[in-house]
This record gives sequence, C-alpha cells and structure tokens, in this order.
Amino acid sequence: MKGDHAISGRHARIVRTNDGGLRFVDESKNGSVVAGKPVHRKEAELTDGVEVQMGISRLVLKVLRAQPAPASPAAETTMFSVAQQATEMFTGCELSITEGSDAGQRVPLSAQRIVIGRGDEADVKLTDTSVSRKHAVLTFEHGDYTLHNESSQGTRVNGEKVEKHTLQDGDEVQMGPAKLTFTKLQ
Repeated sequence: MKGDHAISGRHARIVRTNDGGLRFVDESKNGSVVAGKPVHRKEAELTDGVEVQMGISRLVLKVLRAQPAPASPAAETTMFSVAQQATEMFTGCELSITEGSDAGQRVPLSAQRIVIGRGDEADVKLTDTSVSRKHAVLTFEHGDYTLHNESSQGTRVNGEKVEKHTLQDGDEVQMGPAKLTFTKLQ
C-alpha cells in the first residue's frame, strides 16, 4: 500500500492450503489484524469477505473462484505460532522529550490515538505539574499524526499556539515547560 509507512517491505503472503482453502501468513515486524484478531508472525484462515488490516490499510478479501489444490498425500498444511503477542502498529514516528522533567525520553508512536498528559489515561506521560492531565491527543490518519489541543493552558507547535495541527518532521511541541520534538523516521 503506497504511502502506508506502517507496512513492512514484505509484510505477508496468501497461500493456498492442500484442501483448497486460503491462509494469510504474516511475516512483518508489526503484525496484522485478520477478522478482528491480531496476527503476528503466524497464520490465519481467509474466507470470502474477511477484513485484513496491515498498518493503517484495510482490505476486504473477495474470492472470485475457488479451485481445489491438487491432492498431495505427502504434504500437509501445518500451522505453528512463532509469537504469542501481537506487536504494536509501526507508524514510523516518535516523540523525543527535549525539555522539562522528562527530558531525554524517546517515545515511539504506535497507535491511532495517543493521549499526551500527566493523567492516568495518558499514553505519553509527562510529569511536569503545569501539564494538564489530558493535554493533547494525537490521531493517526492517512500516514500523518494530527495534534489536537485538549488543555485550557494551550499547546504550541514551533512557537505558535494551535488547536489542531498536522505534525511534520522536526516540529517542536510545547506543553508548559515540556518540549517534545516530533520525528518521522525514514
């Protein structure tokens, strides 16, 4: 999927089983979702109409013609699990905390919705007391993160106060004394 940076160079294969069925074989670093269930470095059965998510891209499988595979008594389909837990989504983005109480931390961004603040629900926790419990929310759509200010104290990007801003590589985000640099990895 062109433009989807969360998809690995060789993300997955679709293979036909000996009984004529189809299997999705995930070979990615980031995992996939088949029929709502995480699949990471293992296989999942594919059926007509099943939804497959790789990175932020979603596909619906349409089987046009099912043909049974030639019978081979010597070969059997074997499924085995290499990993028990699905990994988080790789977006190719991270935040580096450059100033404030939490300076020095680097946080890879690996979800479609990320809360930044000092509250319990924060995915990126900042301990500076002047940062709101839910200071800002990042949403990942179409390969970009958009910052949404949630604080009455305000959020600045590159020195400008913003309510909503699509982050670009190198943008500096400030929340109280905390400064974070947004990086889009290549």
